[in-house]
Amino acid sequence: MKLKKIFDFSFTFESVQTQTDLVWRYERYSIIRQYFDRPALFPPLIIITHFIELIKLIIRHLPRKNSRYMKIRRAKAFSKLIRKCLF
Repeated sequence: MKLKKIFDFSFTFESVQTQTDLVWRYERYSIIRQYFDRPALFPPLIIITHFIELIKLIIRHLPRKNSRYMKIRRAKAFSKLIRKCLF
């Protein structure tokens, strides 16, 4: 009878420990997300951060004029590298 009680207590302790570990990891993840999601500057200067992000977005979506030229240049550089490695 004592052995069964010890076994039950041990099983309960392990399950509670597992649940506690999961809750702790979730809370830790939440804290890290809050830290990374907050703005870099304090409220009156947040507009500067938003303006910089808008400029980055616009630059990312601008069409690239030399993209084909850059692909050809990269391909030539890669082929030179392969030739050097093989010979």
